[in-house]
Amino acid sequence: MRLLLGVIAYNLGNLLRRLVLPVAIQSWSLTSLQQRLFKTGAPLVRDARYFTLQLAESYLTGSLFRQILALMFILQIAGWFIFSCILMSFIEHQVHRRLMHRRNFLSAHTASFKRVFEAHALVHHKHYAEIFSDEPVARGEDKEIRLTVRKAPIKAIPIAALIALVSWQGAAVFVAAMIFHHWAWNQIHLEMHKPEQRVFSTWPVYKFLARYHCLHHRHLDRNFNVVFPLADYVLGTSVRANEGDLKYMKQWGL
Repeated sequence: MRLLLGVIAYNLGNLLRRLVLPVAIQSWSLTSLQQRLFKTGAPLVRDARYFTLQLAESYLTGSLFRQILALMFILQIAGWFIFSCILMSFIEHQVHRRLMHRRNFLSAHTASFKRVFEAHALVHHKHYAEIFSDEPVARGEDKEIRLTVRKAPIKAIPIAALIALVSWQGAAVFVAAMIFHHWAWNQIHLEMHKPEQRVFSTWPVYKFLARYHCLHHRHLDRNFNVVFPLADYVLGTSVRANEGDLKYMKQWGL
């Protein structure tokens, strides 16, 4: 055990020496360093330790060490992506519920938030009050269905700035998750209301999201999530389909 700890400490120290210490100290040769480390002890033990350290160094500072670092980086990015998707679920829920469905201070005093509320609560839900889908329309005539993808990075800045205090990788992943959310919202929301049999239209995950969103149009105070349906379950705003809902969804092929 002490030998293993010694191997690890030696390699960490060697890595630190290469990365941090001045050039003058970096010029120390391994031979001189080994002489300092093993200037005492029986020759046989010294040679065995030297061989062990050389073997460990060849692995830890070689391809295996790089693979470990790469794996750690991938796991870190994956963790931040999962965190960002969870966070986006709550952002999506609150924006949809409080800005797109309710008149508030922002919609009363700013033109942009007023347009958001009116386009969704008045135009979109009025149009799809009795029907769930209709014929596709030309691009630009479906503004109440789409989100503006190019604005996603700007919207992400406040939260990304906070995440950057902990990790710049996490901040970058959150911005990417925001862009992905807006793009995914547009794709699935258009297929729900203006179906064109897109490639994902038969996927089980899409069918679930379409049924989930269909219930939102029948219960306006429920099922606010569209892309990441998590916050509804946590905050108690999800709804289960009743018999009438099931008949309605069957009517629209859901």
